[in-house]
Amino acid sequence: MTMKTSSSKVAGLDPRRVALALLDAVTIENRLLSEVLTKKTAVLAFDDRARAQRLATECLRVMDRCDRMLGPYLSTLPAPHVMNALRLGVYEMCEAGEASYGVVNSYVSLMQENATFAHFKGLINAVLRKVSGRYRQVGDAARSDDAQMAAQAVDCGFRKSDRCRNGTCAIQRCAA
Repeated sequence: MTMKTSSSKVAGLDPRRVALALLDAVTIENRLLSEVLTKKTAVLAFDDRARAQRLATECLRVMDRCDRMLGPYLSTLPAPHVMNALRLGVYEMCEAGEASYGVVNSYVSLMQENATFAHFKGLINAVLRKVSGRYRQVGDAARSDDAQMAAQAVDCGFRKSDRCRNGTCAIQRCAA
């Protein structure tokens, strides 16, 4: 059994890198997660392997919601690899509750590692920070008694307590 020690400067980057590779295999290469899971996670320690698998499977489960959160901030769709990185970042911040500064930094670092996608690091940074700020605003609105602020918030569909009080979704209103 091979265990890889993290040589990267950013903590938790290895499971995210593997989760992104798993997501790419499923969405770009049209392969089954079950057929690529053992091969791609073999280089990780047990806890990192579990985290990478959880990130990939849960992100696939909520991919539609991630795309709805990202929609208002993307005028055109980026490369599929970059879109998968954005989806993972949104999942980690909104569903898993990870700290936004760590998530943004990790995915910017992942983009910098590959020269093909290095020019997308600014997009990753800007979009994930905007999603993070908007998600925080949704949570504040849902917890506040200000009906006007709650009416302007976006229903991201992740946490029941963070949804708009009036039940409308600003993203769906903009698309209509």
